[in-house]
Amino acid sequence: MEKAREKRPIFIVGCTRSGTKLVSRIVGGHLDNFLITEHREKFHIPEDRSGVCEEHLWFNNFEFKHWGKNGDPLVRTPIYNKADIARMKEILLSLSGAKRLVVKNPQDILRIRFIKKMFPDALFVFCVRNPWHGLQSRIIGGEAKYLIPSEKNFELPDDLLLKSVYSWKESIDIYQNEHDENWCAIRYEDVVFSTKDTLAKLFEFLGMDSHSEYFNRACSLPRDLEHQYYPVKKAFKKSAFKKEIMDIVHDGCAVFPYETSIDLVPGSAWHYYLLEKDIINIKWLKARFIGITKCMSKSILRIVFYVVGGVRKTIVSHIMFAALSEGASAFVSTEDAKIADVAGHSKKDETASFIVSQMQYQRLRHFNRVIVLDSTGSSWLLLKNIDFFPEKQYNYILNGKVEYIKHA
Repeated sequence: MEKAREKRPIFIVGCTRSGTKLVSRIVGGHLDNFLITEHREKFHIPEDRSGVCEEHLWFNNFEFKHWGKNGDPLVRTPIYNKADIARMKEILLSLSGAKRLVVKNPQDILRIRFIKKMFPDALFVFCVRNPWHGLQSRIIGGEAKYLIPSEKNFELPDDLLLKSVYSWKESIDIYQNEHDENWCAIRYEDVVFSTKDTLAKLFEFLGMDSHSEYFNRACSLPRDLEHQYYPVKKAFKKSAFKKEIMDIVHDGCAVFPYETSIDLVPGSAWHYYLLEKDIINIKWLKARFIGITKCMSKSILRIVFYVVGGVRKTIVSHIMFAALSEGASAFVSTEDAKIADVAGHSKKDETASFIVSQMQYQRLRHFNRVIVLDSTGSSWLLLKNIDFFPEKQYNYILNGKVEYIKHA
């Protein structure tokens, strides 16, 4: 425990849906660190091996002014008590043991003065995100659990969009009032789009090694890159509190310079429902379209080839060979010298023979035309009128007439 006291604890805070989980996985996943989060189920944050919910530690060790019917406090700022603070500190340190304590909980933004009493030397990582992007992430859930349950938020009109944007702004206000040299602000967009540079600065601030193998692994953690923001645009359009919401957004963007206009946020109903919600499988349609286009192109090439008398040719281009061999099966031969000899000297309809395995025979015996590939997988010959004769116990002789040879 003494070793843990010597290492400065890290608290990752910010408004909900602002990247706190991603940052906590990056920081807390290091073997020297011990991550505790507010998540009850840990499967989606495997780096948290604490077995406890950090939010419940507050509920069980502090008094709160108002409690809801579900047994949780309505406002998450506890009543100040020195003994409770000391007990909470001991619990956290006993959990982390010899490792460095890392705590992630967006609700802790309301308890900064308590945390500073526990750990005067604590480092704080404040996560912030584009207001409109974060708003969508919160309102899609449609639940108050994604809000910061402060006294002011509790007093606002019962409008999820208004309460959500106020949570975003309130977290920024707290950051403005509390931050000093022990704080680091990190934008979710920078973590996503400028990963290495952003994490290098974060690691330096936290005293972690940015030249390690772990740093490279941390930079490859999966993260959401792009979304369509039609739902939040639709919700804002229907909101009865447009002016209040825009005033809050403008105030917050004066601190963190995001674009304030919702019109600049990407997203349309067509794009959102067809692409993001997968109502229509665009990838499947695209693959089918490409496949049909290729088949049509090959058919047209074959028709043109036959019309201009190309059928009399033996050696054809790569494109024509692909078109003419449509529907034929293929096999890899290790007889590279024989393939080169046939390709270099054979004429149309001359017979060529190759050894095939029993497995190849079972697959090829149903085809009248086959493509011969060399040991590197490159196609050379198209044979027709295929037949087989046993050679040895496990091999067959494949005979076929040379139909086309691909130009080298």
